[in-house]
Amino acid sequence: MNLKDELIKIVGRDYVLDAAEILEQYSRDHSFYPARRPNFVVRPHNTEEVQEIVKLANRCQVPLIPASSKAHFHGCTIPKQGGIVVDMRRFDRILEIDERNRNVKIEAGVTWGQLQSTLAQHEGMVVGPLMPHPEKSVITTFLEREVPVIQIYEYREPLLSMEVVWPTGDVFRTGSASAKNYPNTLVKGVCPVGPGSVDFYRFLEGAQGTMGIVIWALLKFEYRPRVNRTFFVPLRSPAEAVEPFYRIGRRKIGYECLLLDKTSLISILTREPRFDAGSLDHVLPDWCLILVLSGSRARPEERLAYEEEALRETFKNEFAGLQLLSSLPGVPGIEHKLPDWLRDTWPQGLPFWKHSFKCGCEDLPFISRPERVPGLLEVAAGVAGRYGHKTGDLGIYVQPLENSRACHVDLSFYFNPDSASGMEWTRRVYAEVALALMNSGALYTRPYGVLADLVYGRASSYTLALKKLKSVFDPNHIMAPGNLCF
Repeated sequence: MNLKDELIKIVGRDYVLDAAEILEQYSRDHSFYPARRPNFVVRPHNTEEVQEIVKLANRCQVPLIPASSKAHFHGCTIPKQGGIVVDMRRFDRILEIDERNRNVKIEAGVTWGQLQSTLAQHEGMVVGPLMPHPEKSVITTFLEREVPVIQIYEYREPLLSMEVVWPTGDVFRTGSASAKNYPNTLVKGVCPVGPGSVDFYRFLEGAQGTMGIVIWALLKFEYRPRVNRTFFVPLRSPAEAVEPFYRIGRRKIGYECLLLDKTSLISILTREPRFDAGSLDHVLPDWCLILVLSGSRARPEERLAYEEEALRETFKNEFAGLQLLSSLPGVPGIEHKLPDWLRDTWPQGLPFWKHSFKCGCEDLPFISRPERVPGLLEVAAGVAGRYGHKTGDLGIYVQPLENSRACHVDLSFYFNPDSASGMEWTRRVYAEVALALMNSGALYTRPYGVLADLVYGRASSYTLALKKLKSVFDPNHIMAPGNLCF
């Protein structure tokens, strides 16, 4: 059996790619993980073609690696054992927008730039992570469990029902989309649980492509507020943010609440040509707590008024030593633009904000309690310092979760992707910092690459359970081998 000929029968000659320059493009992503070429790249156009590709891979015992868009960041789409990359970029349709129930049905290749610009015409937005790459798949973002920047309870998990092709080639729908008469049902797929009492969608979240290929998904979207007010709290250290996090979170004040170090804030602000990194470095604080209050659809000014009153009262009575500013010194007018920036994708055509320093970045994400975050950041700085890292060489973003009961932390390690030795050196520093943080109590809930080795090496029972589950859904182990613990 000639594998290429069989693939051509399924998707057509124009959509089976094996030219050396194309395979080289698919051999790497934006991460620092080593490149590895696939044997073929295929670009299917419908569910039936995906099914046939999966069945062919099972017959031939060839690895499949799902890839949903042009932008990938964690090494999950690098074909670690060769095989076939299934590029889903032709699945790029927004299938339905339900304004009344505020949900949108999209295919796997729909990107953030495409979706947010479309929903803006309906005064809507999908609540996503902090300024995602415009060419990254929306569905992939939520399957990777990236943390939304707005932590209002009902906004936190936008992913509802999905259609997936399991590694056996069977088509399956999760949640209430599994109903026999879908979409002509009362709930129309908006319940993520099921079928039955099993949360099948949890098998796909965080799976890094090892459990199947998602075709489409139903997502919640929210009203995009027109009236906003931004506040800034300059800080000398992250420890000063701990108590404000707790007070603001418990009072449920505002939409966005996040902490950025100077390096990350500079990389965001320099999207405007009038700001340059050198000048900003002299005027910005070492740390900045950013709060955005937003008006509701009805009576927006009233909501803003009582939330601002509560915020000012909180700082006056409990944090008299901290400044609550309505503008950021040295950055005129940014308070009016920042709410939309935080809720939109990064602008198309500009270097991605995390790549503005050295053109490459690898994030180290972990979760901890707010009061433990400053100590963990000191651990990271101490280990990185032994390798010559200085203050500002790492980007830091801290996002309170669940009314500030926990915090998500992103450490950004910058590197030059054109320097093999520099990437290897960054990998070594990253691994040492990751180990030190884990030994100090950091929780890794999104274990990519190096982190997977750390996590699964210490969780033997959990690893065994995952491998049993994998053998049920993927008996021939064709789907994304080399990711997670598989």
